[in-house]
Amino acid sequence: LIIASYDNFKATIHQAILLLAICGYFNLQAILLPRIETCSILDNTLLTTSK
Repeated sequence: LIIASYDNFKATIHQAILLLAICGYFNLQAILLPRIETCSILDNTLLTTSK
């Protein structure tokens, strides 16, 4: 159980880092979608995937 939750924890951290990286990329490039809209879309995706 401890190992399983640790793996989930690592996966969550990885998703959070990925989310920040993608948001930072869109922030720098200012392309496709506004950063805030992109982040909220990704945020919703992240929240749904973690459940």
